[in-house]
Amino acid sequence: MAIATAHAKVILAGEHAVVYGQPAVAMPVCTLSCEVGIVDSPDGLTSFVADAYPGRFLAGAHEEHPLSFLEELLGWLFRDELPRWGVELAGPPPLSISVRSEIPIGAGMGSSAAILVAATRSLFAHYGITPPTSEIQRLAHAAEMGVHGRSSGLDVAAAVHSAPVLFTTGDPATALAIGAPFDLLIARSGVQSLTRKVVLDVLERRKREPAVIDGLFGQMGDIARRLAEAISQGELSAMGRLMNRNQELLTDLGVSCPDLDRLVAAAQEAGALGAKLTGAGRGGCMVALAEPVLVGSIRQALLEAGAVEVHVYHVDPGAVAEDVDLKLAMRGGGRSGQPRSPRIE
Repeated sequence: MAIATAHAKVILAGEHAVVYGQPAVAMPVCTLSCEVGIVDSPDGLTSFVADAYPGRFLAGAHEEHPLSFLEELLGWLFRDELPRWGVELAGPPPLSISVRSEIPIGAGMGSSAAILVAATRSLFAHYGITPPTSEIQRLAHAAEMGVHGRSSGLDVAAAVHSAPVLFTTGDPATALAIGAPFDLLIARSGVQSLTRKVVLDVLERRKREPAVIDGLFGQMGDIARRLAEAISQGELSAMGRLMNRNQELLTDLGVSCPDLDRLVAAAQEAGALGAKLTGAGRGGCMVALAEPVLVGSIRQALLEAGAVEVHVYHVDPGAVAEDVDLKLAMRGGGRSGQPRSPRIE
């Protein structure tokens, strides 16, 4: 069996604005991962199983199943991409695909991006191919565009790297040095975030109020640049202030919600240096920056404020060495150039 993995992420600054050309900062969360395994089907049927969904789903079934986006991805890779690597087949062969994931769904932690990255890696590995990271990134981003309707590529970039990245759509991602260790507390609100709907709502509001929304995005972009510098210099207090300000702007944008506001306030009152929602918003998760001595009390405060789960991630400068190409293939770094995006409804 070919098995590949990818991990979760949180956005420390710039969500939504990054879709419109502004930079954002994302932190890979390597302790929360997903795994996709692919093997030749023993019964001649292509099927999908996942620990998040009961049952076995067959490819080509009349009714759409929860993993149909993977069915679309694999069909596209077989048709348009694998032949470029010398894999010539009469048609997609029957495969058994399994998905195991620790990343909560609809929580703003890049679950779909991680699954797409892992599935792409696994399919290529099934045929003995190891494309460069930039190629995996290009393909997974093209597929993610189909899943969410509009995507910057930030989630995919974070899913394939271990260091925090400063990312602007269409530009090479920049891996950030970490000037001092810190802890992130990621609290799940229990309210599922519907990424596609929130992204489209922001798009519609921007059409109605372009000057207002672009003004918010511009401020978020400035915060992301300053946050990247603060991370590299180990200025934790500055990091926290920038995260707090970004949360205020996200609230003005209309993508926060009472559950997230309550968790953000609880973290700040318990001594967090900074706290904000992460991802699309209107549910999902928030992230708090903390000094190690206060992690326990902040975690307890988040649970008392209604968090259904709190994951603590320790960020150590020595644990994020980069050994991969950070250049995005969307700018031509990939072997096969610009892809035609698969249709994923």
